[in-house]
Amino acid sequence: MCLSCDETHDECENATDTYNGTTACTTTMGCWVYREENTGTSAITYHRGCGRNSLNDNECTSDKQSEMCETTSSVQVCRRCCTSATCNDVDITLTGNKASAARVSLGVLLTSLAMVLFARGSN
Repeated sequence: MCLSCDETHDECENATDTYNGTTACTTTMGCWVYREENTGTSAITYHRGCGRNSLNDNECTSDKQSEMCETTSSVQVCRRCCTSATCNDVDITLTGNKASAARVSLGVLLTSLAMVLFARGSN
């Protein structure tokens, strides 16, 4: 069983594992959380439930258990799945592109540090 709610439920963004709305998803599909942000208005909505066929989310593989984001027609959709009962609760956070930017910044920082250390070792 997976938590099931959408933007019509005020509690969907912060739904806990005891949330009343549930749905049965296939074992391989897993449970999903979707975060949709309108890039023009910054309005954010959350959806929890089974995977969406329109996004080819019909299987919860290990690479899909990390946040994935894509933007189409000014709506950024971020999503992530999990495989245990009612696991798609508030503990699965989706941050949007902010997480990607932080990872890039950390990568640049670590690369710069390695170059400095390498340059010092060459002298």
